[in-house]
Amino acid sequence: LNKDGTYEQSNMIDQEEADLENTGIDKNLVLTDVIEKEDLPPVFERMYKVFGLEDPWVRLHLQQPGQMFNLHIDKLYDRYPEDPSQVVRIVVNLTDWEPGQFYAYGTYNMSHWSSGDIHMFDWQNIPHATANCSRSIRPTMMMTGVKTKLTEEVLANTTPTSIYSI
Repeated sequence: LNKDGTYEQSNMIDQEEADLENTGIDKNLVLTDVIEKEDLPPVFERMYKVFGLEDPWVRLHLQQPGQMFNLHIDKLYDRYPEDPSQVVRIVVNLTDWEPGQFYAYGTYNMSHWSSGDIHMFDWQNIPHATANCSRSIRPTMMMTGVKTKLTEEVLANTTPTSIYSI
């Protein structure tokens, strides 16, 4: 964010690599294996359509044992430069938590999730990280896109016990 309130456009990958290098981590480190939206089975399309995101960027992260994302803040301003606050990132856990798997959001360490649990976070302001020190792959669906009225409605009406049929 520039002093005049505008966002500087830069390559997100360059920024992420700079974060790694500034921490002393090799920029070629594999953080997670990725399956892009166009290569996902149809069930995933039904899942992300529930949220009605505009221009959804959907990926499956398959974090292998030993892989990790270093502590960072996402740089998603290019997804909707007119108003980045309308960009939302939704995370769907696809398997139950196992010891050695975690997300870190600021000072909070998240664990003990169940398959199908969904969470969001303030990507613009919360430093976060993930690691998989377990013996199993940790699959997660990451949905990033611009909120629509449907997105707002779904999020406003979702509770910790909400169940969505796909």
